[in-house]
Amino acid sequence: MTTKTLVNISITPNTLAELIESDSLHGVDFQCLDLASKKIVCELFLSCLKSKMNTYLNEEEAVPCPTDKQEVLLMAIEYLRIQYETLQNPCVALYISRYYRLLSLLNIASNIKESYAEHSQSWLNRHIKSPTYSLKLQNELNQYVQIEFNSAA
Repeated sequence: MTTKTLVNISITPNTLAELIESDSLHGVDFQCLDLASKKIVCELFLSCLKSKMNTYLNEEEAVPCPTDKQEVLLMAIEYLRIQYETLQNPCVALYISRYYRLLSLLNIASNIKESYAEHSQSWLNRHIKSPTYSLKLQNELNQYVQIEFNSAA
């Protein structure tokens, strides 16, 4: 039986961003060891996705630039879903959850708001239950989610 050897390294956020943007490093290639690092990595992935989305929108003249918040969020979610299907990165699931949460806070019909809130919870569960995170992190996130959703209700 072979064992998987891991290397613990320290890297600057700028260098990590360059590796992510150049597609040299993917979220499935590594694991964050603490919440602070996880937050930075998630921000880097979102920034990279935003950059790629802007590049795509600027290259495609036929795609109109949306002005409505709901339309923008739904467009971002669609793009992130495609990325999630490819990468299966829990950080992407977290951003999808956050965008659905933002949609649920808009001034729209209550049944649509409820649907967005359910989608938010579903994507958050994908993030929390990801096998790439330790049980300790999952428990901390579960407690936070319960507090967050209980205070929102």
